Order: sequence, then structure tokens, then C-alpha cells
Amino acid sequence: MGPVATLINPATGKCTCLPRFPFKAGTFDFRVKTKTYIGFDQEGLKFKVLGLSIGEEGEANTYQILSLDLDVESWKWREVNCPIEHSVPVICDTNSICINGNLYYTGRLPNREAAVIQFDLATESFSSSNPIPEKPRLGMDMYSWESGLLNVDGKVGVSVALPHHKSRLWVLEDPVNNKWSSIIVSTPLSILGPSTFVNRIIFQGFTRKGLSIFSQGQGPTLCLYYHNKETEEVHTDHIARAYMWQMFTFWNYVHTFMFA
Repeated sequence: MGPVATLINPATGKCTCLPRFPFKAGTFDFRVKTKTYIGFDQEGLKFKVLGLSIGEEGEANTYQILSLDLDVESWKWREVNCPIEHSVPVICDTNSICINGNLYYTGRLPNREAAVIQFDLATESFSSSNPIPEKPRLGMDMYSWESGLLNVDGKVGVSVALPHHKSRLWVLEDPVNNKWSSIIVSTPLSILGPSTFVNRIIFQGFTRKGLSIFSQGQGPTLCLYYHNKETEEVHTDHIARAYMWQMFTFWNYVHTFMFA
């Protein structure tokens, strides 16, 4: 959220700081934040970072793109134009997801509808905005979906929590005509228990082989459940986390798990 973001390679443990974000003259103060979203340009065969500077109400002041070339010394922010008027959430954080060279993140349109914003990494241009059918719950002017954006067989998905341990998964089938489909996902009874009321189980998407993924925080441990709908079998994995109140997820990479 500050003017400098850091890239971390979990395989090597190495980290690299991005160049300081170039705020417009007179716009940088403690109320102005930045957000960065990373994706892979399949045509240019390189990673790129989309950066936004945002004000108190989530309004974007400037949009910048950064190409992560092999020569780190050549990294430089370049301003890009955005014809889609929107703001991004300030109260709570949201993630982005990259599918087939397109970067997607959540934003809010002028009519206050929540939407998925699409950015083409090859052309470095904003492509579309698709309002999400599900409205924020409890009348709150914030993003109260159950999870971040999901990759559902190459399409963007958004999960919304429902009563009785169920979730509704919205999938963007046709971005041009804003056509969505939805399915209901039920939490398997075998993983429900007394701790569910304290540590809520969250649906996180699917693996390449169709297993449903659920997560549950249990103190310093993050529990991952992989549910086979055909056999009702559940595989459980435990991951230590640094902070009990905070979790960072990259579920679009879960397809690389060997046991999935």
C-alpha cells in the first residue's frame, strides 16, 4: 500500500524492491495509497506489474505499468491511460488474477456497482469492466465476497458465502456481453465441527482435477481441505502462517500441487 512494493520468489526466498511509485506532483501524502497487481504477458513472455495510486475514497489518480525485464536496472514505471472510470477498495484488500495474458482485479463503477476490471498485458490497455451480479451484503459499501478472484477453467470466478455452509460461485462466461453463470458449492459435512462457528471455513476454488478447495484458520495454522465430490474423500493439509489474523493467498497457482 506504500510507494514501494516488493517482489518475493517463494521458491528461492529472494526478494526485490520495485522502483518507487511515481506519484503525480502534489498528490503524495499519507492519505494516498498504492496498489500493485502482477501478471504474465504471454506475447512478450515477461511479467508486468500494474500500479495504481488511490485517494481516500478509492479514486485512482494515476495508472502505471512496469515491465520486469532481466535487466533490473532498466525497470521503469510508464503511465497508461484508463478509459474505464472506477475506484478500488480501500477498507479491505483484494487480489488480482492473471488468465491468458489478461489481468483482472475488482473495482467499483460510478454507479457503485462492484465489477471485475480487465487489463490486457500485451497491449497494456484496459479491455472491459464487468459488473458482478452479487450485491454486497448487509448494505455495506465494501467488498464482502468470500474469496478473491478465482481461475475457474480459464474463466474469472467470484465466490459469495451463503447460509448453511454453502457458497455461490459466479463465473464470467462472456465478458463482452457480461454473461455470468453460477453454481452452488456445499461444504462437506465431514469437515464441519464446533470450531466452524469460530473459525469459518471458506471455499477457495477448484484444483485441475476438480477437487473443491476449502480453507480454515486455526490459530497459527492454516488448514486446507481438498474435497472429492464423487467419493466424498477429503485430503487435509496444514500450513504454518506468521500472523493469526492475516492470510495471503495465491489460489490461481493451486493447479501445480502434485497431489491435486
